[in-house]
Amino acid sequence: MHRLDIHTYAGTPREQVTITTDVQGSGSVQVALDGVNIGTQRQFQLKDTPGDQTEMRITLFGATGDSCTVGVSPVDGGTDSDLLLCQAHDPFPVHRYHLLVARQDASDALLRARGVAVGASTQKRLRPRRGRS
Repeated sequence: MHRLDIHTYAGTPREQVTITTDVQGSGSVQVALDGVNIGTQRQFQLKDTPGDQTEMRITLFGATGDSCTVGVSPVDGGTDSDLLLCQAHDPFPVHRYHLLVARQDASDALLRARGVAVGASTQKRLRPRRGRS
């Protein structure tokens, strides 16, 4: 998947997504996809059709000061992280994420635009040529 904006990602049809949640304190976390609580399941696939979207909601229930570190992967070859924090004015924080499905050629074009080799067994950043032109 690729990060497009804060909490907005685009991946290819049926791409595997892994969510990690690590609660600090006595709180608990709930993950929902399109309004359905997925319990302790933290892996799922994106939808089948380009143009489809999944809304993921992560909610932290806890005491003031409790927090939850969230990881979304794979995002641009790594893990994108987030933090939910229970505060007096926001005791049960909810973060919404939008997971869009794009065609493979659109994903490849985005990689090329970002300077990443496409089609290699391992993606490597393209380096500008140095020396004579």
